[in-house]
Amino acid sequence: MLVPVVLVMVSLIAVTEWLINRRISTQLEQQTAQQLDTSDSIFQKFEQMRAQELITQYRSLNNEPRYKALLQAEAQTLSAAGDLKTTTDFLEARVKEYGASVATCTFLTENSQRFAVSIRTPART
Repeated sequence: MLVPVVLVMVSLIAVTEWLINRRISTQLEQQTAQQLDTSDSIFQKFEQMRAQELITQYRSLNNEPRYKALLQAEAQTLSAAGDLKTTTDFLEARVKEYGASVATCTFLTENSQRFAVSIRTPART
């Protein structure tokens, strides 16, 4: 007569533990999903702010005389074959001046595309 009572007690404890474990797991999953959504929202906001900051910082570059002179010089030679040495040198100087990692410039015509790039290489210690 004692064995059935013990079996019922052990069963009740096991079922209770299983239910509590399931509830805690569900709560943790919900909290983690909510934290992930919050982190994603914060990241998206910071990304938007950084993009706006960069646009504001570099918006005036298209009116700067150095850029206008470069573009006019390249526009005159755009149909000619060859590399963009002038543009590449200009971009290298801008990378150093602004502390940028990469600077690019693309020229498009009806039948060709020309591309110049400058990449800052990290100093080795």
